[in-house]
Amino acid sequence: MADTGIGIAKEHLRDIFEEFYQVGADRAQEGYGLGLSIVRRVAQLLDHEMRVESEVGKGSVFSVFVAAGVAHGRAQPPTKAANPSTASDRQVHVLIVDDDLAVLDATRLLLIIEGYRVTPASSYSAALQSAREAPDIELVVTDLHLSDGKLGTEVIHCVREVLGRRIKAVLITGDTSSAVSDIAHDGEVRVTSKPIKADEFLLLLSALTQDLCSEQ
Repeated sequence: MADTGIGIAKEHLRDIFEEFYQVGADRAQEGYGLGLSIVRRVAQLLDHEMRVESEVGKGSVFSVFVAAGVAHGRAQPPTKAANPSTASDRQVHVLIVDDDLAVLDATRLLLIIEGYRVTPASSYSAALQSAREAPDIELVVTDLHLSDGKLGTEVIHCVREVLGRRIKAVLITGDTSSAVSDIAHDGEVRVTSKPIKADEFLLLLSALTQDLCSEQ
């Protein structure tokens, strides 16, 4: 893939595949810097090499190198290392709630790649409907502030009521108010601040998943 955009300086090339990283983030722009990080993860999963070449003021070229297939047989995908989400011979079912559709879809893809079963919801009401339709949901990942005026804490509380159990949850927020610090008293909820790094986020989910497996 090639473009004729603003280009990327050499000192930024190593950072562009990081989650939420954007070159020239001080200027108004759309997106959350998640696209390239997801592409890189998919390439790594399929054992493909990814490269980027760029020149400031001229544009960038992104390349994915795929090994040639064998004529007499079908290439087999690489064996993926055991993932905590499937360590107990089942996929952990995660409900993701975020009113930003780009972030919602990016998070969904990230967790699917990591082996989780995912149900996305873009609002408080959609989250409750999903809980009614999928009583096997085991984890909730939700943004704190939703555009319908609801809070992620309300989502967690009401999903628990629908499911009839004290489900574990991750609350994602950039809010540092005392209201957020009070959530720490709920031992089943983990709070993580924006911007989040995928590796740290996945480690957090892995720890919660292991707790779920040990409780069964």
